[in-house]
Amino acid sequence: MLWFVLKKVNVLCSALLCGALLTACVSPDPFEIGHTQVYSAKKQQHLTFAQWIDALQSYDVLLIGEKHDDVRHHQAQLALLQALHRHRAIRAVALEMLPSSKQAAFIQAQRTAQEQLRRDPATDASVIKAGLEWPASWDWAQYRSLVMWMLREQIPMIGANLDQTELAIIAKGAQPLKGRVSTAPEVHEALSQLVSGHHLESDTPVQALVQAQQFKDRRMAESLVRNAKPVVLLAGNVHVNKKLGVPLHLQDYGQRKVVSIMLVSSFDGRDADQADYFWVIN
Repeated sequence: MLWFVLKKVNVLCSALLCGALLTACVSPDPFEIGHTQVYSAKKQQHLTFAQWIDALQSYDVLLIGEKHDDVRHHQAQLALLQALHRHRAIRAVALEMLPSSKQAAFIQAQRTAQEQLRRDPATDASVIKAGLEWPASWDWAQYRSLVMWMLREQIPMIGANLDQTELAIIAKGAQPLKGRVSTAPEVHEALSQLVSGHHLESDTPVQALVQAQQFKDRRMAESLVRNAKPVVLLAGNVHVNKKLGVPLHLQDYGQRKVVSIMLVSSFDGRDADQADYFWVIN
């Protein structure tokens, strides 16, 4: 997982102003698709949202990126999933936020949550969060609306990541992954450079960080391959990167109807080979 964490915020204001700022952080302006732009890397042009949804119908595996702590990205993901589901039922959504090792328990937790919502549609989201045992390391406020919508639509959620025990084993040393394109030297080198920049204060060797990243990507790919189609993955932008992440592992698995979507704050046309579509959210 490669993502930035804001470690310290110094706010010099009155208690009332602090409350207002916090409210603004968790309650952004309503999301409007018309204020976004979709860029097709293949066509080298912008598409309307309707054109884009039509184009996405031909794919079996849809990889949707995000900046984990950007609430606008999660609002956009929800709008996209809703539009896709209206046109063609989504069979499952795989989540970077959940480990695949706990999938059996998570399936039962989803069923329980769906029954709670059926009996009482006004069930508080905090009750659902507790029942799902949502990981504390992933901000529930960012994902609440997505999860609640999927539960109400009865779209299965799939844990697609490694758990901490697996990561600890990998950190101690694991057999290198094998793959035709996913483990190529140029991929390893690019990941090494990226990881080095993102983990400047880490004591973990770069090689170990790269290996963990690739094992995560492989697990996400496996989760997608095993499930009914169309299936969606929600993960960080690095994981959906066509040059570095899950798309390469899916290619090794022989998956061809795969599309990668990056959510970004701006796009100037550079690095267009990293995804099939760039969705500019501002």
